[in-house]
Amino acid sequence: MSGHSKWSNIKNRKGAQDKKRSSVFTRASKNIMTAMRDGVGLKAAIDKAREVNMPKENIDRLISRFEERKGNLVTVILEGYGPFGVPMIVEAETDNKNRILGEIKLIFRNYNGNLGESNSVMFQFKRVGEIELENDISEDRELDLIDVGAIDFDGNIV
Repeated sequence: MSGHSKWSNIKNRKGAQDKKRSSVFTRASKNIMTAMRDGVGLKAAIDKAREVNMPKENIDRLISRFEERKGNLVTVILEGYGPFGVPMIVEAETDNKNRILGEIKLIFRNYNGNLGESNSVMFQFKRVGEIELENDISEDRELDLIDVGAIDFDGNIV
C-alpha cells in the first residue's frame, strides 16, 4: 500500500494549514507596520492580529524592528513627468534608497511617465509648508489660521 503513509498525510495537511496562517499573519503584520508608520490605529491593528492568533513574540519583534529602522530613514525627492506630461514631485521616506528608486521608476514606467533629472520640474512648484497638529481644532481656530495664510486643511494637517 504505497502512498498511504500517515506521516505523509499529516505533513501535507499541516503544510496547507501553515500556508493559510502565513498569509493571514503577513496581512496582520502589514496592517501593524502601516499603523505604526501613520501613527494611528496601532491598538486596533494589534487587536486584529491577536484575533487571528498571531503570537505576541511576532508582534513585539515587528514593533522593535520598526523602532530600529525608524532611525535609519532618509527622505528621497524624485521628479518626473506623469501621463500627458504632467510634472510630478515624489517625496518618500525609506530605509533603502535603491529599493524605493526602483519601485518609483516602475510606477512611472507602468503609467506612461518618466523620471526626470534633479530640478527638472522643481522650478514649477512652490513649497508652502505643512503643519501637523496633535488634536482636532475648532472652526474658529481654522478661521484664524486662514486669516494668517493657511491654504488647505486635511484632517489634522494645515
